[in-house]
Amino acid sequence: MLVTLHCTDKDQNVEAEIVNHRPEVFLEVVINSAIKMSMQYNKANTVYVGSAAGLEFTVKQDQVPAQPTAKEFKRRR
Repeated sequence: MLVTLHCTDKDQNVEAEIVNHRPEVFLEVVINSAIKMSMQYNKANTVYVGSAAGLEFTVKQDQVPAQPTAKEFKRRR
């Protein structure tokens, strides 16, 4: 899954691949198949915010596609 990140420092958009996503908690992405970045959810503004290479990136919650690919974890005893 791809998502478009916005660089707030350079006012540019960058494509990134979603690696891991827990809705309203965090988002992990890989930029250009080289830079892995973890983004934390900001509840007040409903955006994910992260930084890599000295630059800040954001993405709005409604722009992140829902991922049914991850299996839900259930503990068994």
